[in-house]
Formats: sequence, C-alpha cells, structure tokens
Amino acid sequence: MCLQNLLNAFRKILIVIFCTSFLYGCGDSNTFKEQDSQPAAQEQPVSNDPEPDADSAPDSDSPNNDLDTDSSGDDNSSVFLGSGNDNDNDDDNDDDNDGVSNNNDECPNTLSGVEVASDGCADSDGDGSSDNKDDDDDNDGVNDDDDACDNTVAGATDFDGDGCDDANDDDDDNDGVNDGDDDCDNTVTGAADFDNDGCDDANDDDDDNDGVNDDDDACDNTVLGATDFDKDGCDDANDDDDDNDGVNDDDDACDNTVLGATDFDKDGCDDANDDDDDNDGVNDGDDACDNTELGATDFDNDGCDDANDDDDDNDGVNDGNDACDDTTLGALDTDGDGCDDANDDDDDNDGVNDENDKCPNTPINEPDLDQDGCGDETQDDDSDGDGVDDSNDDCPNTPSGATDFDNDGCDDANDDDDDNDGVNDDDDDCDNTEIGATDFDNDGCDDANDDDDDNDGVNDDADSCDDTVLGATDFDSDGCDDANDDDDDNDGVNDDDDACDDTPLNTNVADNGCTDTDDDGVDDDADACDDTVLGATDFDNDGCDDANDDDDDNDGVDDDADTCDDTPLNTNVADNGCTDTDDDGVDDDADACDDTVAGAADFDNDGCDDANDDDDDNDGVNDDEDACDDTVTGAADFDSDGCDDANDDDDDNDGVNDDDDACDDTPLNTNVADNGCTDTDDDGVDDDADACDDTVLGATDFDNDGCDDANDDDDDNDGVDDDADTCDDTPLNTNVADNGCTDTDDDGVDDDADACDDTVAGAADFDNDGCDDANDDDDDNDGVNDDEDACDDTVTGAADFDGDGCDDANDDDDDNDGVNDDDDDCDDTTLDATDTDNDGCDDVNDDDDDNDGVNDDDDKCPNTPENEPDLDQDGCGDDTQDDDTDGDGVDDSNDNCPDTPSGATDFDNDGCD
Repeated sequence: MCLQNLLNAFRKILIVIFCTSFLYGCGDSNTFKEQDSQPAAQEQPVSNDPEPDADSAPDSDSPNNDLDTDSSGDDNSSVFLGSGNDNDNDDDNDDDNDGVSNNNDECPNTLSGVEVASDGCADSDGDGSSDNKDDDDDNDGVNDDDDACDNTVAGATDFDGDGCDDANDDDDDNDGVNDGDDDCDNTVTGAADFDNDGCDDANDDDDDNDGVNDDDDACDNTVLGATDFDKDGCDDANDDDDDNDGVNDDDDACDNTVLGATDFDKDGCDDANDDDDDNDGVNDGDDACDNTELGATDFDNDGCDDANDDDDDNDGVNDGNDACDDTTLGALDTDGDGCDDANDDDDDNDGVNDENDKCPNTPINEPDLDQDGCGDETQDDDSDGDGVDDSNDDCPNTPSGATDFDNDGCDDANDDDDDNDGVNDDDDDCDNTEIGATDFDNDGCDDANDDDDDNDGVNDDADSCDDTVLGATDFDSDGCDDANDDDDDNDGVNDDDDACDDTPLNTNVADNGCTDTDDDGVDDDADACDDTVLGATDFDNDGCDDANDDDDDNDGVDDDADTCDDTPLNTNVADNGCTDTDDDGVDDDADACDDTVAGAADFDNDGCDDANDDDDDNDGVNDDEDACDDTVTGAADFDSDGCDDANDDDDDNDGVNDDDDACDDTPLNTNVADNGCTDTDDDGVDDDADACDDTVLGATDFDNDGCDDANDDDDDNDGVDDDADTCDDTPLNTNVADNGCTDTDDDGVDDDADACDDTVAGAADFDNDGCDDANDDDDDNDGVNDDEDACDDTVTGAADFDGDGCDDANDDDDDNDGVNDDDDDCDDTTLDATDTDNDGCDDVNDDDDDNDGVNDDDDKCPNTPENEPDLDQDGCGDDTQDDDTDGDGVDDSNDNCPDTPSGATDFDNDGCD
C-alpha cells in the first residue's frame, strides 16, 4: 500500500511538472485564470472581501484588489495566472499561486497546476478535503488504508466495489478466484457457490465439482473431497448403500466391503475387516486357526477344530502323548501328566495308588526323608523322624549317625554344601572338594579331579577349547562356544553359508544347511512330502506316505480325529471316520441298528429306530423300566433315573421328597440329614449347622484342636483367622502381630516388617512403629528425620498443612509462606498456588486478584499484570488486555490516535485530540 501511494504521488508530480512546462496544454481555459464577474469598482479590500466574485478566495495580486487587470485594462482578464501579467505585484500574498492566501495556506509551496482544497493543500479527488486529511483520496468509497488502488479514476467500472477499477483488478467479483482462472468473473457477491470455483450455482453446470453434471447428479451438493466409497457420486454420509452391495447401510455390519473380497464365513464382512474370519467365536488375533469350518468339533474352544489341534483339551500335553485328551480345561492335574486328578489313579505320581496313599497330593519330586509317604517340605512336621518337630530342629533332616564332611553340625544328607565350597551339593559333582583347591568352572570339583574343567560337556582330553567361559552358548555341544565355532550346529555346512545354523544334531540337511528329512536334496520347507521313503506305506495311494498324510484312508476325516484311519476307500463313514453302513451318522460299532431304514422314527437320534430301540429317549433307563420314556434329550435329570427333574418328585434321589428337601441337588450316594442336606459325618446334623462336619480319623490338625485344618478357621490357633492370617503355620504359643506372623518383641509389628524386632517391652515408642524412640530416626513418623524435625513429637494424623514436620497447632507459619500466622490473612495458602498480586493470598481466596481496588466479581479484567498502564482507568491493562486504550469508543486497530487522554479536546471528533 505504501509503495502504491508513493507511485501515485510521483505520478502527480510528473503531471504537475508537465503542465507547468506546457502551461497552455493542461486543463481547460478556466483552469488557471481569474473569473471575476464584477468590475473592480465593486471589489472590496481583501480584509473585508465578502467574495462577491466567482473566485474561491481573494485575488493574491494585491492586498486591496481582487481583480486582475491585464495590459488591455479588461477587468475580466483572460490571462493565466503566473503568465507574466504586467500588473502582478511583487508583494505576492499567494506564493504558490494556488488561489489560497499565504495566511490561510497550510501548503504554501504547492506545485503549479495541482488542484487544492481550502487549506491550500493538494486535493486529488476535488472533494474539498486535502489529501493529507482525506482517508479516501480517489473518493471511491474505499478507505486509503484498505484501498489497493487509491487513485482510481472517478466513474471507472468497479464490479465488486473494492476500490480498484476492473481494468486493474485481478479478481473483479472478489470471489477469491483470479479472473484468469474464473469462468464467471462477474459473480454477484454472496451468491451461492457450493464448490467455490468462482461460478455461482445458478450458472454452474456442476455445483459440487464432482465431475457429474447437475442434470445427472442425484447428489449435486456433495462436499469436495468427501468420502464416496463406491464412486457413485453421492458421498457416504448421504448414501444409503456406501459399498453398493445391495444392503442398506443400516443393516450392513461392513458397509465398506470391496466387491469380490474374500469372505470365508459368508457373514457379509470381508476377511480383511472381519475380526473372526471363520465365525468360531475366537478373535483372529487369538485364533491359531482362523479358517476353521463352521460346526467343526473344537473340544477346548481355542478356535482350532480338533482335527487340526495338537492338544485337543489344551492341557499342555500333546495329544500323541496324552492318555486323557479330553480333560476339561482348568481341571486339577496335580502331577501334570495330562489326566485330571478325578481320572488319575496316582494323583501325585509317586508310585503309590491314591487309595493307599496317606498324602495323595505330595508335590512331584518332593523329598521324603523318613519314607512315611508325606513330603518333607509341605506335609511332614518331623522330616527326619527323630521325634523333634522341624520348627524346633536346627537340622531337621539329620539321620542318626549320618556323615558330616565339613563338620558344620548338619549331616551331609541335610547340608546343602557338604564341603562348604560355596557350590550347592545339587550342582556339585564333587561335594568333598578340599577348601582352596582350583576350580575353573566353579562347579564344586577342583580341576585336578574334574574331567571337564570348563563344564561345557566335552571331556578335557577331547576339548580343543577347555577354557570356554561357563554359560557361553555351544549349540552342538562340541566344547567350543558358538562365537568361536565355524559350524555351530555341526551339520557340515559353514555358518557363513548356513541358512539354518541351529539344525538339531545328526539331522539330514540340504546344501543350505536346513533340514531335509528324506535326504532328497530339497529342504523340508520347500518339499511337499518331505519324509516319503521308498516303499513306505501309503494306504490311499495318494502319493504321500501315511506318516506324512493327514488323511491316510482319504475318507474326508483328518487322521487326528479319525478313530478308524484305515477304512476302505469309498465307504460311508461317520464323523469319527469309522464305517457307517446305513449312513445315519452313527458308526457301525456304536450303532446297534446299522441297517436302519432311512426315515424311520428315531426319537433320540441314536441310529436305531424306536421300534428296535430298548431306550427310546436314550436316558440310560430301559423303556420297560422307564416311567418317562419320552424324556427330551438334554432335559435336566439330576439323579439320572430316567425322569427329567420337572417330572421327578425326588430330583436327587436322596429319599427326601422335593417338597420337604431344602437341598434337592445333593450328589448321589451322599449322607443327608432329615432336611435333605449333606451330612458328611452322618451324625444327623447337616453340614451347615455342624462345626466340624467332616473330621476324619488321621486328618491333618496343625494345632491339635480337634478340627482338621480343612475345617479349622484358625489352623495355628494364634487367634488370627486363616482368611486374614498371612502366616497360618506359626508355631504354637508364639507372639504374633495382627496379620498372624511372628512378632518376637510383641510390639504389634511382625518381625519381617519390624526394623527393631527386639524392642524391650515398655520402651517408649511414640509412633508405635515397633522401634523404641531411642533407636528410631523419626519418632513421630511424619517423614521428617528427628535431626531436622523441630517438632519430633507430632501426633500421627495431626494436621500439618505445609508438611514441615510441625503440626499446625504448634507451627507459627502453617503454610510456610514466610508470613507469621498472626499476620497472615490466608494461612492455608497452598505452596505454588497462583497469586497474581503477590499479596500472600492465592487467587482462589483473594477477592481482588490483581489488587487494582476493583473486586473480582465487578472486575472486567481481574488478572491485570502488576504495574501495567491503564490510560482510561477501566481496570484492563493497556499492553495486553484493552482493545480501546483511551476509552474513546474507537478500537485501537482503527484509532489514528489510540492514546488520546480522557477529556482531551477533539474539535472534529476524529479520535485525535
């Protein structure tokens, strides 16, 4: 804008110079000549001139004459001013000859020919206001500050009224589209233009600029760039079928499915956007088999059908090694052998049948020193059987007369380190090593007696690296750690050329070092039947030997699920892969009627038509003895008597009619009281009312109180209920804390948490933390060390606002703000709380946050920075908060004089005093 104004001024100067040089060629004949309409006799002196002539000001030729007189003496002179008139006076009252006397001329040196206002200064638009006082030099209605063209010729076309005539305006209609790119450069301001392309919608063939003509566009107001998944011209927000699959979006779970995309379970969502591709209820992220056929058997519900699951019951034991591959998930399996305890004759796998085992749940490999059948670590109170309880026995595992090599008082059988060489006997091959002998691998055997000094599994005589650091990786166990071994897996292929340098030892490998089971030169990953051997059995003659064929008899049932994997070809089979002659879904071995005629009535769908079925409803009760031979399969029958519970007067068959039975679901063959509820010890009182209702002879009773531990709420009789007892095996008559653990000094703090577990009874302990004050670094437990605590006897829980160790009642400065409470109006000010005026009260509790004398409720700007000027005294800081600094009603951004003091004289009310 400044450059444009400078160019305009320069242009005016050139015009003036030009006109001055060629005076008779500029303007009309009246531009620079006097046009007196009266004779000189009627002129009045300049001081009293009422300006009766047509001049806008008195003549400047003479102070007493407003009439030019040329050489002809004609009062109506036609001679131009400044043209050398012989009658011009040297005493000129209008130096620049602009028609304004010097006394009234604010610009006495205006160039000749320039049109001026009454103050003698240039007036470009002739509106009577000089340019230096005119906000609109070209009088086009656009303020010069906002006018890119402030010298627009009057009357020039300006379509958008922005101050620039169209010839000099790059955007005639001011629609934001340059005329060179605007097909409609005369768009009316404010006219609707949906796609902002410069053409109003009434004149635009494609209102939304989506490439579809409005006449053919069902959605002609689609927002540019809006998502249109199926490219049908309607954005998704306004399209009832986003993916154009014929399913309305309201009914479509996946409304962005790409046409033709894979959808395994045919649920309408393509697999790429389906969290469960096979619809088996297992999320794909957790599903090892995400293409399981719908309805396939999956015992453990892990998402893999049993035919493709190596561990059908998910018990951690592979089906090939699992004697019980249908163990219920979560069932107790003490010895981890894959059979849950309910189906395992030896739950703890100790070789003693559960019926004869005093402790049938002994943890695996737990020692039993005295061979009494109970594990020493968890079940036997006297491990060595010496008559002394382990809790009082320093060496509870010492047999009488046992050897003690290192003479430490514990026999070797119970000494974790017999030779006291720092190596536990379990890890010590030489547990009688002399102290101080050299032992490179620290395995407990001195080198002189160690065949493998570096403990790498290779005998020193055959070990080329007998100083391999203990623990270094040696995959092929050849005595050299992998970092120094060129062939880590010893397969004959150098590691640099070996794509699989961890192939198991003695495995056939291809040239790339990867496993080649059938040794045909192709590694298994690239070999379809990688273990086919010449002459190997191939039952179905499909080219893959049975060992590598998932379906040996080609009957459509995977071998893992096929009970009969040698069924003759082209034979009807049931789901288990066994022959089903009548193709009724029941294999012949399980089908009492393997020739049932198709369509014959079969109520229980067991393969035998009812006419030939002794148990029509398959409830286990022969029809001749079944009072309810039409019980619906699956109907609840608690006692399995053939009648479903809804039609059975005694659901649990305990001899008590359901109407009188408080517990009608008592397990079969259970002792019950008269009310039908369990009475384990058969004493006539139901278990709920019996304190020790299942005490059995020989049952464990830790505290010998007559109730076995399983039914004792306080096993160690220490007064703490087992549910709250962290240590429920505390020796009898031992002091305990509230958590049931040993408290030697009986101070209420258990020894594990007691820094001073030998505090003398009665010693002063202010904070009751178990340490007497003499030995406590923080007597009042307030987190402030006594050496730094001015108040080391602060009562626990007492209010201490500033956390300085002194409770507020004894603290002269509660909020630690350096102001004594007696002088502090706000003695609970939070440290670091905002305090705008730094008066000691945080803003939340200060009625005048900026201390400007105006209450915050009435203060327009309650957070005015301290010492910030406020010219108009309106309470808002001039620098950062006040848009009208001088309060004159003109916003600073539009105010030529934004700092005018209040009350200053402003004659023309333009905001400047």
